[in-house]
Amino acid sequence: MDERKNELKNQITKDYLLLKSLLTDPLEVQDRTKTSQLLKNFLTAQEGISTPYTGLILLDQEKRVVNAHSIVSDSAAQKMVGSSYAGIEFQDNEKSSHKVLTLFRADKDHPMGSKGIEIAFEIKKGDTSLGWLIFQMDVALLKQKFEINERVLKKLQLQEF
Repeated sequence: MDERKNELKNQITKDYLLLKSLLTDPLEVQDRTKTSQLLKNFLTAQEGISTPYTGLILLDQEKRVVNAHSIVSDSAAQKMVGSSYAGIEFQDNEKSSHKVLTLFRADKDHPMGSKGIEIAFEIKKGDTSLGWLIFQMDVALLKQKFEINERVLKKLQLQEF
């Protein structure tokens, strides 16, 4: 595997495992204030460095957005809270623990929607699903720095250790 792709794979896996370890207990007891603060703190720590993420979303077991934070526009992310991902197909890659989602989100600059790529990981405690952690990816950075597109992202094998 290309060194840049391996670097991205390692970064996503490391960040997911860190966030999962921090989010599991507050997600289990539905402490939305704590989960929101953890996501926000993670993104704040990314400021000033080249990160492949533009935002983080936390879904509950029914795939409803319970927390959302963005590097670009946190107020726009907050408007997502309460919306549902239930109708979105989480494409399965049997060899990996992540799902790649392709969404089109409307905003003031793109009223018809701009294409976004997100990576979703299910958060479980034992065999019980607590929800999903979603990384909103910076598509331009993926292309420029890592030479990765949506197709390649779907083929990456991101495994929990």
